[in-house]
Amino acid sequence: MICQHVATWKEGEEKWAYHDDAFENIATHKVSLDPYRLESRRILACIKETLPANLQKVEKASVDEVFMDVSAQVHSIMLDRYPELIGPPPCTFAVPFVLAYSRESVERSALRTVVESIP
Repeated sequence: MICQHVATWKEGEEKWAYHDDAFENIATHKVSLDPYRLESRRILACIKETLPANLQKVEKASVDEVFMDVSAQVHSIMLDRYPELIGPPPCTFAVPFVLAYSRESVERSALRTVVESIP
């Protein structure tokens, strides 16, 4: 097994460091998550700088995970590119034709279809 080179706290030292012999001295060299935490903060700050403040929904989940909901930003971009999406969808059917049918005639028609489908 090859151990990865990670930052460790060496017994008696006040700051973590990268020690070449850490894998040989597991009893006195404990893994430090500080470098990961620092980078995690930098990455989260970069994400928050990039997304518009009023649309961002970013949640830190752990040292190496961030959940982002970018649907509001995508929606905003879609409305900018396609302004016709702002209003309700256009009506594609003839309203007088649809209103000409009574509820009773539609129910009779549906019942007739069901009865005719019985063998």
